[in-house]
Amino acid sequence: MAGRAMAGGSRPTNNRMTDSATSEERGSLDGSSWTLVEGEGITTPDNVSLTIAFEAGRVSGSGGCNRFTGSYQEEGARISLGTLASTRRACAEEIMRTESAYFSALESASSWSATSDELVLADVSGRALLRYVSRATR
Repeated sequence: MAGRAMAGGSRPTNNRMTDSATSEERGSLDGSSWTLVEGEGITTPDNVSLTIAFEAGRVSGSGGCNRFTGSYQEEGARISLGTLASTRRACAEEIMRTESAYFSALESASSWSATSDELVLADVSGRALLRYVSRATR
C-alpha cells in the first residue's frame, strides 16, 4: 500500500497498514498529536515529517512543507475533517508531491481507530489510508 521509494534519498513507508481499522481503545482524539509512519501511495522524503494534532474540534499539522489547520468532528469511530487551510510555501517538487498525496488522503478519511501509540485513518470502506505513531511516545 505504501508508495514506491523515490530517488534522491526518499524512504518508503513501513508496510504494516491493514485493510480494517479496529480499535483497542475507543476514546477521543482531542489533545493527541501524531506523526505519519505510513500512508497509502505516500513516500516520505528523508528529513520530512508529516504530522497531525487534534485539539478542541480543530486539526492542525504539517504536510512536509506547509502547515495546515481546519476543523474536525468525531462521532464514535467516524471522523470528518472540514476544509483544510494551509500556508503556501513552495518546496522541492518531491516534497510537494508528498504533501499533495497526504492532503488528499486526509480529505478521504472517514473513520479512525487508535491505541495509546498508534492512529489509523481509513476511508468509507474501512481501507486504511494513514498510519501514525503518537508524538508522545516517539
